[in-house]
Amino acid sequence: GIGYHHVYMDGLKVGDHQLDPGWTDYEKRVWYSTYDVTDILQSGKKMDDLEASDASSTDIAESSHAIAVMLGNGWWSCGPPPGTNQPGCSNFPPQLLLQLQVDGQPVLLSDETWSASDSSPVLYNSLYNGETYDARTEEHIEGWKFPGYDTSKWTAATLADSVANTAILASQLFEPIRHISTISPVSINVANKNTNSQVVDFGQNLAAVVSLKRFFCSRGTVVTLRHAELLMHPPYGAFDNTTIYVDNLRTAKATDKYICSGDPQGESYTPLFTQHGFRFVEVTGLNYTLETSDLVAVELHTDVQQTSFIHFSDPLLNKIQHLVLWGIKSNLMSVQTDCDQRDERRGWMGDAALTAEAAALTFGMGAFYTHWLEQMLDAQNATDGSMPNFVPSLGTTDGAPNWQTAYVMILWVMLVHYGDIDVVFRHHDS
Repeated sequence: GIGYHHVYMDGLKVGDHQLDPGWTDYEKRVWYSTYDVTDILQSGKKMDDLEASDASSTDIAESSHAIAVMLGNGWWSCGPPPGTNQPGCSNFPPQLLLQLQVDGQPVLLSDETWSASDSSPVLYNSLYNGETYDARTEEHIEGWKFPGYDTSKWTAATLADSVANTAILASQLFEPIRHISTISPVSINVANKNTNSQVVDFGQNLAAVVSLKRFFCSRGTVVTLRHAELLMHPPYGAFDNTTIYVDNLRTAKATDKYICSGDPQGESYTPLFTQHGFRFVEVTGLNYTLETSDLVAVELHTDVQQTSFIHFSDPLLNKIQHLVLWGIKSNLMSVQTDCDQRDERRGWMGDAALTAEAAALTFGMGAFYTHWLEQMLDAQNATDGSMPNFVPSLGTTDGAPNWQTAYVMILWVMLVHYGDIDVVFRHHDS
C-alpha cells in the first residue's frame, strides 16, 4: 500500500509493521512488504478441518477467509482538504497492490472485483498534523475484517493510474518501522480544572505515539492530544509546567483527536497513521484526571538492533550517550531524517553524513543504509552525478557539497565498519 497500510486476515492484524511501507520517491521506486500468513490461514478450523500438512493451494483458496486493508496517506497522498501539509505529496488517493501466494503460487490478486469504502473511523491522517479517529464509525462497519461481512453497499475498487504505476517495485528488505517499547509518564499536571486540560510528562523526548489504554467518555466527546518537546519557557513566556510550547513545530499541528463512542466498558486508542516527536502531551476532553497507568508513549521507528552498549563512570557522559542514542534512533523512519517533530522530517544528507559512523557503531545499519543508498542512486543527476540535499528528493536537485558527500561517506562507513565491498562495487560508477 502507498502511502501506508494495515492488513488484516480473518480479523487478525497481519505482521507488526507500522507506517509501512517505507518512504521513497514514488515516481521511481515503491517498496512492497512480505508477510508469512500461514498460521492465520491454518488457524480457527477455517480450512474445513484439514490438517495443515494435507492442505493444498486449492484447499486454502476455496476456504472461507477474508483479507481486509486500511490505507493511510503517508508521504504519498495529500489526502482530501485540509490535506496533510506535507511536501511532495500527490493528489492521488492511497493505492494497494496485494498478492497472496500459497506454496509459491499466486491464488489471489487485488483487482476491480475487490470492494472499497471511505467509511473509515480514521477521518484524517497526516504525519505532520496527526490523526482524527471517530470510534462511532466502528459501529457501522462492525465485522468488516471478518469473513461473511456484507459489502453490498460498498463500491467496486478501481485500477490505480498514477505516477507510481511505472516505478520500480522492489522488496523492502530492511527492518520495518515497529512499536519498539513503551514509556510510562513520570507526572501529570492539571492545567485547567474547568476544561480538565492535563499535561503529561514522559520524562524524555522520543519519536512515538501516545496510546490511551483505557478511558471513559460520553458519546461524541472529542479527546485531544497535543504533542510538544518543551514546556512554556522564557523568552517566549513565563515558565509554566501546565502549558506546552509548540512554536518550534512551525506549521505542524502534532494533534491527535479521538471521538468517543461512549462505550460503558471503556475505550482505547493508539494512532495508526501518524508519528510525533515529543516529551509532553496535553490531553483535553476528559472529565476526570488521568492516572499515570492510563497511557503510555509507544516508541516508534525503524527497528534496527542496537549492537553496542557503553557505560561511563561519569554520569554526564552517560547522559550525553543517552541523548545520542535516542537522537539517532528517533530519526530512523525508513530513511534517516533531520527531526521527528516539526513540519520537515526529511532525509537530509548532511545530517546523515555527520552521524553515519555514530549510527554504525551503535546499531546494525547495514540493511537500512543499503536500501537508502539505492534511493540516493534514484535521486542522482544522471548528467553530472550530483545529489540533492535530501533523499527522497521531493523534486529538488543540486545539493550543497557537504550534503552530497553523504553518498560517499555512507559507502565508506559500510566498507570500514561492515566490510561490505559488494555495496561499494554496486555504486562505484555512480
